[in-house]
Amino acid sequence: PQERTGVRMSRPHFYIEIATVILHQGNPSDYDNTLQGYINPYASSFVNWALSQGVVYWLTDRPFHEQVHLAKLLRVPADAIPIRSFESSKTELIPPSHPDVIWVDCELIPGEITFLHENHYMDRFFQVPASTGVTSATKALIERKLRERAKN
Repeated sequence: PQERTGVRMSRPHFYIEIATVILHQGNPSDYDNTLQGYINPYASSFVNWALSQGVVYWLTDRPFHEQVHLAKLLRVPADAIPIRSFESSKTELIPPSHPDVIWVDCELIPGEITFLHENHYMDRFFQVPASTGVTSATKALIERKLRERAKN
């Protein structure tokens, strides 16, 4: 945490959806049998960067053993990223009105969009294409948003 004009600022909390942000539609050489998907080539770099900036949570409905396997592939300790499993909506896992939420996902269901509006999170949601997953451009957008927040 940093101090700025007497106000304590906490580190961002990244909520990253696995199925479309970390995994993506790729070529057969990238296919992982355990995860039944393709590992995004930029995912390891992005996840390690996010860990250096704040707290990272997986948003997933996948079994635990797949998440441990994913952590190995991304070269992060299995316990470095708490697992947040949901049943019907990712909003079950994201605290309402939390000042430090960064949500990275591909698509949202209508209730999740409502949640973003009600909690004033629209500027903290970063949508990535399912075809590519997270990229360096995603990281650059988030970095800019974090710098803007630090100024205010």
